[in-house]
Amino acid sequence: MKHLNKALLFVFTLTLYSQNFVKDLSNVVNQANLPTNYSGSAFVDIDGDGDQDIYSSLRFFFINDGNGNFTLEEKDIDQQSGGISNGVSFADIDNDGDMDLALAGSPSAIYYNENNALSLSADSPVSLDNKNYGWAAAWGDYDNDGFVDLIITNPKGFLTLAQPCFLFKNNGDGRFTKIEDYEFNKELAAYTIPTWTDYDLDGDLDLFIGSGPAGTAARDYNYRNMLVESGSVDFIRIDDDPIGSDLQDGQTYNFIDFDNDMDFDIFLTNYGGAPDRFYVNNNGTYESVQNSLTIDGNNLANTWGDFDNDSYIDVIVTSENKTYYYQNNGDGSFSQKSNSITSNGAGRGAISADIDNDGDLDVFIAGASSVRGLYRNDLDNNNSWVKFNLEGTISNKSAIGSKVKIKAVINGKETWQIREINSQNSFNSHNSYEVHFGLADASVISQAVIEFPSGQKETLENISVNKTYDIVEEIPNDFLKSNFKGDVIEGFGSVEVQFTDLSIVGINNQITKWEWDFNNDGITDSEEQNPKWTFNQVGKHTVTLTLFSNSISDKLVREDYVEVKIQPGIPVVIEKYPMNQDTTISKSGSVDFRVDAKDTTGYNISYTWFKNNIQVSTDSTYNYKSFILFPAPRVDTVLVKISNSVNTKEEIWYVHVETTTGLEDQVKPINFGLQQNYPNPFNPSTIIEYSVPNNEYVTLKVFDILGNEVASLVNEQKSAGTYKVAFNASNLSKGKADLASGLYIYKIQAGSFNQVRKMMLIK
Repeated sequence: MKHLNKALLFVFTLTLYSQNFVKDLSNVVNQANLPTNYSGSAFVDIDGDGDQDIYSSLRFFFINDGNGNFTLEEKDIDQQSGGISNGVSFADIDNDGDMDLALAGSPSAIYYNENNALSLSADSPVSLDNKNYGWAAAWGDYDNDGFVDLIITNPKGFLTLAQPCFLFKNNGDGRFTKIEDYEFNKELAAYTIPTWTDYDLDGDLDLFIGSGPAGTAARDYNYRNMLVESGSVDFIRIDDDPIGSDLQDGQTYNFIDFDNDMDFDIFLTNYGGAPDRFYVNNNGTYESVQNSLTIDGNNLANTWGDFDNDSYIDVIVTSENKTYYYQNNGDGSFSQKSNSITSNGAGRGAISADIDNDGDLDVFIAGASSVRGLYRNDLDNNNSWVKFNLEGTISNKSAIGSKVKIKAVINGKETWQIREINSQNSFNSHNSYEVHFGLADASVISQAVIEFPSGQKETLENISVNKTYDIVEEIPNDFLKSNFKGDVIEGFGSVEVQFTDLSIVGINNQITKWEWDFNNDGITDSEEQNPKWTFNQVGKHTVTLTLFSNSISDKLVREDYVEVKIQPGIPVVIEKYPMNQDTTISKSGSVDFRVDAKDTTGYNISYTWFKNNIQVSTDSTYNYKSFILFPAPRVDTVLVKISNSVNTKEEIWYVHVETTTGLEDQVKPINFGLQQNYPNPFNPSTIIEYSVPNNEYVTLKVFDILGNEVASLVNEQKSAGTYKVAFNASNLSKGKADLASGLYIYKIQAGSFNQVRKMMLIK
C-alpha cells in the first residue's frame, strides 16, 4: 500500500470540517415519483446552456436553471424501451453540438437531440424493429476515428430475450454498422455494465464488462484493445492476474487514481457472489488489496469524486440495502462516514456534478424512496478546486476518452492528479462530463495538460484555482479530413439526396475545391460544397468526396452508400386452401390452411397468421385445431397477412365449429382447473382456459407483479363446463393505459377453489 508516510498534520486537518450533504425536499427533483427499478441516470447538459441537468428513469428530465433549481420536463421517450433496466449513456454522436441519448432496454433505442427535442432513430441496425435487448449502454470511440461508437450489454437470464452484446460502429454520418467480430458479440453471458477506458494509458479505449450472475462468481469479460499495438482494432480478453482471472459477480468498474501516482487503479462493485475488489496499479502490475471498500453485499454502483476538495477522490457505494460514503484519507486508506447520503434502502445509480457552480460535487442517487434524491454538497472547508469543460474537434465532440492532468503544490508538496472522461461510471449511469479536481490549499495550478483521444494535447501554465476552463481541441494547420452525410440513402424508383459536407480543416488552412463522384466512374459530377443529386438507376451507388486545400488533398469513399430499389408491387396469391372463405369442422376437428404468393417485382414474401387476432404462425401454412373441450358452436377467424415489406395483402377465413351428437358433447369436467394461457409469452392477446365441474360464481382477474389488479375477465355465475376467455393487454377498460412488458399473474376464484398462474407479456 502506498502513501503510508503521509504527515500526521494533514491527516489531522481532515477532521476540521463537516461534509454536509443536504437533501432539499422543496426541490422538484426530490418531489418526483421516480420508478424504483434498475433504470439509470445521468448528469448532462441536455439543453446546451452550460449547466448540468439530470436525466433519470426513462423519460424524466430535470432542467437546471443555473442555480441548482430545476424544472421537470417529461420527454417523449418510447415506452418500448421499458423493462426492469434502462441503462443510460449520453454523447454527441453526430458531432453537431448537442447531447444524444442511448437507452438500453427491451428493446434498446437511440434518440437524436435536435434543439433540445429528442427523436427516435429509425436507422438500421439500431432501430426498435431490430429488437436489440439490453441492460446497459456506453459510448466510446474505440477506433479513434473521431466518432463515438456504442456497446449495449445483455445479461443472460435477466431479460425476456437473451442475446450477446451489441457493438455498433459509428459511420461518421449519424448512422451505424453492426459489428459481430468479437467474443462478446457471439457468446451469451450475464453481461451487466460496460466501461470504455484506456486503463493501460496507451492511447486507445479498452473494454471492461461486469458480468453479474447475481449470486455466483465467474470471470468478467475484460478486453485489451490492440489498436495502438497493431494498427487495427482487436479486442483480446485480459488473462492477467488478478484483473483477468478473479471470479466476480461484476457490476460497475471504475478506473481512478486514488493515490495520485498518475496511473489508473481499479475498483469493482460485486453483487452477492463475490466481495468488492480493489486493484492497486503498481507500474502496470495490478495487486488485489483488502481494505474498507472490499466488502461483501449486493453492491451495485460506485461513483468517485473529490467530494471534500482535499485532492484525494472519495467514493459512494450503493447496494440493495444501504448506501455508503467512504472518505479517502490520503494515506492509502478509506474511512466510512455517516451523512444524509448513507441511508438504508435500495440504492441504484449514484452520480455527481457541480449543479450550482460553487466548486463542489453534488450527488443524485436513484433507487428506493428512502435513499433516492438530489443531495446538495454544502462544503465548508474553503478548499480550492478547478473544473474543465472539453470539446473535441478532431476527436469526438463530447471528448469521451480524454484525460486531464494537473499539477499543483498541495500541503507543501508538488502533486499531480489525473481524470478520464467516461460515458458509464456508475450503475447504468454516468457522472457529468465536466472534469472536477479538488486542490486543498493550492493557490495556483502550475500546469494542466489535456490529452484528447486524437493525440492532440493542450497545455496551460500557471492558471488560477476556483475557476472553470472551457477547452476546445485545436486543429493543426495542415489537418484535412473529408466527411459527408446524405439526408436519405435508400428509396424506391429514384432517390434524391441532399449531401452535407462535414469535413474538418485546419484553422489556417482552407478548402479550395470539392469534387463529388456519385456513380463511381472517376468523373467529377459536382463541385458544390453541399450538392443535391438524384439517383435513378436501381442498385447500390458508391459516393466519393475529394477535398483540395492549399497544399494537400483528402478523399473519402462510402461504398454502396445510396441504394435505389425497384418499386415493389402488391403480393399476388397464386394458390390458397381452403378455396372457400367459410369452412365447417367438428369440435375435435382440424383443417390445414395454405397460401402461396409471389411478388411480381422479385421481393421476398412473408406470411403472418392470426387466429382471432392472435398471431399463431409465420410459415406459409397453418394447422388449425379445435379441441373437444372448447365450447361449440362458435366461429373462429383465421387471417393471413402476406407482405413484401412495403405492401400487404390479406386473406381471411371463417371456421365454423359445430356441436356433434357424439360422446364428446356429453363430456363435462370432473374437477376445477385453470390452464396455462396460450400463447405464452404473448403480444398483445392471449387465451385463458378454465373448468368448473358444477354451477359456481366465478371470478377471473389479472394482476401485475406488485399485486395491483389490471383486468377483471370473468365475474358471474357459470354452469358446469370448460370455458376460454381472451385477454388483450392493449384493450383494457377506459382510462387504463396499455400494459408494459413484464410478468403478470392471473387468478381464478370459484367457490372454495382458487388457483393462480403466471404469464409473460413481451412487446
